[in-house]
Amino acid sequence: MSMFNMITISQSVKPILFVITGNRMEVFKNTGAMKGFYEDPSEANIRKIIVTDESNMDIFYNLPNTKVYPMNTETFLILDQQFFGRMIFMPNTELSNAFCKRLSSRKGSITGNLMKVEFDSWEYMYIPAQHPIDIIHNKIRRKGKSLVGINIGENEHVTKKLSYTFLCNLMNYMKTRRECKFVLFGTGNNEIRSEMLRRECHSDIIIMIGDYPIDMFAQAISLCDCFISLNRFLLHLSLSIEQDTIGLFYRDELTDHEDTDNVLPCLSPFIIDGTCEICNDNEECSVIYEDEGYCTDKFNVKDIGSVALDIIESKDK
Repeated sequence: MSMFNMITISQSVKPILFVITGNRMEVFKNTGAMKGFYEDPSEANIRKIIVTDESNMDIFYNLPNTKVYPMNTETFLILDQQFFGRMIFMPNTELSNAFCKRLSSRKGSITGNLMKVEFDSWEYMYIPAQHPIDIIHNKIRRKGKSLVGINIGENEHVTKKLSYTFLCNLMNYMKTRRECKFVLFGTGNNEIRSEMLRRECHSDIIIMIGDYPIDMFAQAISLCDCFISLNRFLLHLSLSIEQDTIGLFYRDELTDHEDTDNVLPCLSPFIIDGTCEICNDNEECSVIYEDEGYCTDKFNVKDIGSVALDIIESKDK
């Protein structure tokens, strides 16, 4: 369970303000705190205002009765003059922290109490596009083959990505047992990796690498038969649309929900076996050279590939 700070004032008919900033995965995970405000009939008609990083605004575009602002100085000045029924703060940047402190300190603006509210860490408040996106359907075509989505990397340090060796071995294992096409997902800084994998593996590969908006990624993932990823933004996006997902986790990343089968039936988790420790994704792995190899090479290719094939075969029935 996770918690966020909520400040309530007596005029509940005023709009609800959410300030939610930080890296893309953490912002997406924290949308679970908003779920009740959209699903509770007594809250549904209350206007919501969301302030987030400009790069994360697309996460919220499809939410009803909602205005989304970028976290910048202009928004700071605009909203500083407004009052809100409730204010939910999940800031993770210097400017958003200053903004939240400013709002909570205004004289006469707050008549309620600061409280802790719990929410499920594995729930999300995301509504995907309800219409087909032509560019995605034209790019991702199965042509009689199974489609396996693999997240080859986002913005983490190169030593924190699924290794080149692991990815090649996984695709080679699966393609010798079933006719598969592989859809390689990732952010724009992984283009060279995707091209190297295409040349090396000689597999039927579709490239879905780029800084696409969330709706494009979501629809592309939904077209696959299963999705494989480390604990990154795209993993949580896949879970939010209830895609069959194979999650690859470092040690201790699953401590906040021990029974994943009951909480997330669409998630098949694998936990790394070894000395890997959670650290900053932007920094070089601190144990890679001590262990003489990438942490992710310790994932069992056969076990992961077999689970993926079982998921695909279950959809044939």
